[in-house]
Amino acid sequence: MIEYVDRVIQRVKNVGEKDMRENWANCMDKFSNHYVWHSKDKEFSQKPRLEQMQGRLKEMQDRRRRLIKYLYKREERLGEFESGYSEQIEKKSGIVEKFSGAQLEELLRTSTKNVAQEVVQTLIPPGSENGLLVLLERA
Repeated sequence: MIEYVDRVIQRVKNVGEKDMRENWANCMDKFSNHYVWHSKDKEFSQKPRLEQMQGRLKEMQDRRRRLIKYLYKREERLGEFESGYSEQIEKKSGIVEKFSGAQLEELLRTSTKNVAQEVVQTLIPPGSENGLLVLLERA
């Protein structure tokens, strides 16, 4: 999901927020305003869409970091966390960045692990052929 949202952000930067279609903006709004997110202050909702998406990306990255740190702590390997975390993220990123947008969408559609389907469905609506990323890639 992190890679997907990161790519969406990059594509929105390329397309430009002003040139976005209404249904794309709606997907981003639904994603950014989903109840699952921790930061829900009024200031956040007043920010531009792109900043909101960047905030959600950061929140996902922070959550991932905390989870992995917890796992290291549970395994009594906390001293190895910093180097291990960086290495682990680099490996995963190297693999995931090779997937096309369509492949990422398929992975997210079929995933039942680590990703809340409700959140995924804000960006990749059920029953739709393509999600937001593929639509942005084709723009």
